[in-house]
Order: sequence, then structure tokens, then C-alpha cells
Amino acid sequence: MTLDSTDPLYQTMSSSTASVTDKQGTHGLFVSMPTIDMDQDQTTAARLAEISEANLSRWQALKKYPYAWFCVSAMIWTLILTSFESQAGGVVFSIPQFRKHFGHQIADGSYVIEAKWQSMFSGIPLAAQIIGLWIGSFLSDRFGRRRVAWCAVLCTFAFVAVEFDAKNVQMFLAGKTCNALMLGIMQPGCVSYIADVAPQALKSSATILTNFTFVIAPMMCFFINYFLTDRGEDDAWAYKALFASQWGFAAISIVWLFLIPEAPTYYVVKGEHEKAKAAMLKILKDEKAAGEQLHIIEMTVAEAKVFAETTSYKDLVSKGNYRRTLISILGFVSHPFCGVYFTGNYTTYYFQLLGYDDKKSFRFTLGSQTISITGCIIAMFICKIVGRRPAMIWGMIALMINDLIVGVCTVVKGVSAQKAAVAFMMLYGGVYNAGAGSLAFAIASENATSALRTKTIAMGWTWENLFGMMWSFLLPYIFNPDKANLGGKTMFIFFAFSFVLVILLVLFQTETMGRSFDEIDELYASGIPMRRFASYKTKVDKTKTGELFETGSVKDVGMVEHLEKTDV
Repeated sequence: MTLDSTDPLYQTMSSSTASVTDKQGTHGLFVSMPTIDMDQDQTTAARLAEISEANLSRWQALKKYPYAWFCVSAMIWTLILTSFESQAGGVVFSIPQFRKHFGHQIADGSYVIEAKWQSMFSGIPLAAQIIGLWIGSFLSDRFGRRRVAWCAVLCTFAFVAVEFDAKNVQMFLAGKTCNALMLGIMQPGCVSYIADVAPQALKSSATILTNFTFVIAPMMCFFINYFLTDRGEDDAWAYKALFASQWGFAAISIVWLFLIPEAPTYYVVKGEHEKAKAAMLKILKDEKAAGEQLHIIEMTVAEAKVFAETTSYKDLVSKGNYRRTLISILGFVSHPFCGVYFTGNYTTYYFQLLGYDDKKSFRFTLGSQTISITGCIIAMFICKIVGRRPAMIWGMIALMINDLIVGVCTVVKGVSAQKAAVAFMMLYGGVYNAGAGSLAFAIASENATSALRTKTIAMGWTWENLFGMMWSFLLPYIFNPDKANLGGKTMFIFFAFSFVLVILLVLFQTETMGRSFDEIDELYASGIPMRRFASYKTKVDKTKTGELFETGSVKDVGMVEHLEKTDV
């Protein structure tokens, strides 16, 4: 069914897109915006096409735009690379041969990495990754998402070689730190590219798969290491094989990134219209759809032109954006304080300290990673069915309970309590990824303004890594048997922090399921409490019920509901 110029919906959309002089434009910054001189018919047609695209199912979108998903998958694979390389540098602590080569012997005859060096192995590379996030955010906006990611991946070949050939702890730390800097540089651009290029019907799935990369990569690490646990106690290949496998991941990324175009949004911001048109056409393989989507991008960029070239990180905390920044960052900050940095890095070592042999410990860890992947898959359905707010709040409550159970089971002595502690340590990843773990990227992408999205993601990741770095320095002294030796009782600390996070989420977590970026702008502009977003009726909601129709007729409500319903 098509709309003509006499249709009430056409009139409503035309009038709403004719000017962008409202107090808050598409990007949510409170500035006086110039009127954008664009063809209203073309704009209306593009908006309707966008709504129609959102109404496609995931499978329909994949069949219609396979190359767009190919491009998104290239960035998802690159994020798997970043996660794999980060995880490989942490998993080695649980490998006996690595601890023997780089550690010292304790009273019971086993080997441990000195707490000072263990802290530096974790903390200093995280600091480098934080710096890389800021550098990557700047470089991606200046030179392009794909180009920066490709160059950073290329550099990892050399720095992984330093880790691989390390003869002492100093050399290993140098290689790991330089490699972490490159990983940080490529991450913001990868996430922004995914948000820019993914078809409307696949945006939520694509952003959730961003978190999936941080689950599948550890699974690969533990899987590789599982088959190396039988090697001799002096065989360095028990851990070097992990480093060598990073070259394989990087080689695939180098080729894949070379085959995809730059994000059209980057070219539009740079004023290179022909390149943007060519990139969009290559991605969508449909001239009409490419033209409509490019028009939407150009209109969005034009609305933001007054500040797009002058935005800085201080704009994240400006009067018009601090709430958007707060909720975008809260999801990232919840990660290091709910316990995942402990369970992610110390699970295998924890199982070994409980008395399980290396082979069985790694089997337990492989099981926990399988549960984590299941959690990621569940998250794709949960966020669509129940929404962001319930999934985040109840997910954090579940993590809080999980933390408490592990801590209590560690205090209570006995075989049954020990088995329960192991079971809930294994279950943790699944609970985490079904809620808070997977949704942070989706929430940040949806709540951040378009002009500040890359900077917001970089800021969120920065805070997560800053607090992660803090735990990287503290946990060896809290957990290690030659220090405080808290073991599983460490989870009591994260139980307390999770309780605080639940309160913050109840007060501030927004609900943006099914909302377009324009609607989200309107929600923030309304000034209502963020926890009440779900009940607020936007202009689109009123259009669905015919409240905005000048004629007062509701004869097209059924059609409007079909067009406006999104699958995000």
C-alpha cells in the first residue's frame, strides 16, 4: 500500500520532517538548529522506507541484504580477534608451564606468578587499552572505521611475536602492553561501524553479537588450551600455541576488512557524497534502498552539522546529554563490579586450587563457556520480548544471588558445598550474558546521540577498563594462595557491589525497545524520569492511534501500526 500527498500520515510525517528547529534535534544536543532545506517528499519516502525496513524479520533482512551482514560480520570477527588476544594473555596464568617459566615455587611445590607481576600483566595492558580506546575514537572519526581497524590488526602481528618469543616477564609485559594498545584502537570503530551499517531489522542482533564476541573468543582459548594440558611440564608450547593462534585470527581479519567498504556515514560527515553513495550501494546492492538510506544519513548529518565538527568529550556531560551518557556508561561499568572480571580470569585457577587436576579444570571451564554462549543466544530473545530495562534489572539481581551462593558455599565446608560452588561458578557466565553482559552495547548504541556515539562507546569502555584495571591489580592480592587467600569468598565483595548496581538500575535504566532514534530524542527532551520511558507516548505512538491526524480519521490506523512496528 502506498501513500499519496492527501493521506493524513503523509501530511503528518511531512510536517514533522520539514524542519528541525526544535530544542532537541536528532542527535539530542540542546542547540538552536538551522532549518534543513531538503525535499520533503524524498524525506517522507525515506522515513517510510526506514519504518518498512524495520518491520522485516531477521531472516528477511538477511536474505535481502546479505552483503550488509557480510560487512557487519567482518567487524564482529575483528572484535572476536580483540577478545581472543585479550583472553589469551589472561588464560596463560592458569597454565602450569607458564607459571613455571615466569613464576616462582611456593611451599607446596607448585608454581605461582608473583602477585606484583600478575597485577602488572593484567593492569598495565588494560591501561594501554584504555589509551587505545581514546586514540581509536579520534582516528576512526578522522580516517575511517575500516581503515583504522585494518592498520591496528596489522600491527598486532609484530606485538604478538614479542609475546610469543618472550624470555622474561619484562619482555612478555612489553609485548602484551603494545598489543593491548592496538586492540583498544580498533574497538570503538568496529562497534560504530556495526551500528552504522547493520540493516534496521538486524541492529539489535548485531549489537548483542558484539558481546557474543567476548564469549566465543574465551571459548576458543580454553578449547585450544585443553588439548595442550598433557604436554610436558617444561614444554613452552603449552602456552605459546595460544599466542601463535592469534596470527591466524589476525590473518583472517586482514583479508576480510580489505574486502568491505568504509561506513557511508563516515564519508557523509566528510562531505564526500559520491564515495558515500558508492559505499551504500555496494553494501545494500539495491539502488533505490541505497538512495533512501543515504538520504536519511545526509539529513541526520545535516541536522548535526552545526556541532558535528566541534563536538568533544566535554559534550558528553553537557546539560542536554549527561543523562544519555550516564545510562550509556552504566551498563559498561556494571561489568567489572558484578564479578565477571573474577570469574572470567580465575575460574580455571579456582578449580585447580579446589583440588581438581588441570584437565578436569579446563573441562569445567569449557562447560562454563558453553553456558555463556547459551546466555548470549537467550539474550537476543529476552531483549526483544521483555525489553532492556527488565532484562538489565532482573539479570543483575540474578548475578547478585549467584555471587552470594558462591561465597556462602566457600564458607560452608564439605564436598556438597564445593560442588555447588563449582556449579554456580560455571553458571555465572550464562546468567551474566543473558542480561547485563549482552545489553550494555545495545543500550549504549541506542541511548547515545548519533554525533557522540563513538565517543560515548569509547567513554563507556574506558570506564569499564579503568575499573577492570583496578581489579586486575587487586584480585591477585585478594585471591592468590600466597596472599589474602580469600578464594571463592571473593564473591562476597561483588555481591555487595551488585546490590548497589540493582538500586542504580531501578532508578535510571531506560526502556528503548522498539523506539526509533527520533523517539529516543523525544523521550530525553521530555524531561521525564528515565525509568518511566516505557509508559511515555511519543508522537509516533500518537500517530498509531490517530491522535496526530489533522482530519481526526483513524481509517489508516491498521496500516500505520504495521509500518511503525519495529523489530529492534
